[in-house]
Amino acid sequence: FFAKPEDSKSLIALLSWAKENDLPLFILGGGSNLVVSDDGIDKLVISTEAFDFCNFQDELLSCGAGCTFEKITDFCIKNEISGLENFAGLPGTTGGATFMNARCYEVSISDVLSSVKYIDLLDFTEKTYSVDLSEWDYKKSPFQSGDKIITQVNFNVKKGNSKEIEEKSLSFIKDREN
Repeated sequence: FFAKPEDSKSLIALLSWAKENDLPLFILGGGSNLVVSDDGIDKLVISTEAFDFCNFQDELLSCGAGCTFEKITDFCIKNEISGLENFAGLPGTTGGATFMNARCYEVSISDVLSSVKYIDLLDFTEKTYSVDLSEWDYKKSPFQSGDKIITQVNFNVKKGNSKEIEEKSLSFIKDREN
């Protein structure tokens, strides 16, 4: 089975249905770091691709778990938002990068994170996690326990100069391409 819920409410309903039908789960972000066996995946595959939004208010950038860093970079340049330039060109989504605590050019996701909304798989409720840096390390996050699905990531950012943000972002994209 494959599902792409549109929002947290739909995701919770889907998770309840999967539990009632005793279906194991596989959470798929953007799939940029995924190799699938020729045998396929014998689980309910849930894509977070539809969780694709960016909002900015009061030095906080809120992004859906399915939002790509390409979209975030474009949004930040257009809206003069600084703080995530090091992640320009990173393949994948905010959910996946948060799950694995991606690190780009000496900056980890946990370094710029404010909070994370997630669905708790133990009781199917949406909760908010406030960052506790003692729970994070290189390629490690508190979301790797397998009992949470990230729906939204909130980053600490600041207003900046659009031209400088674009130049810095493009330099990281160019370096990744080389």
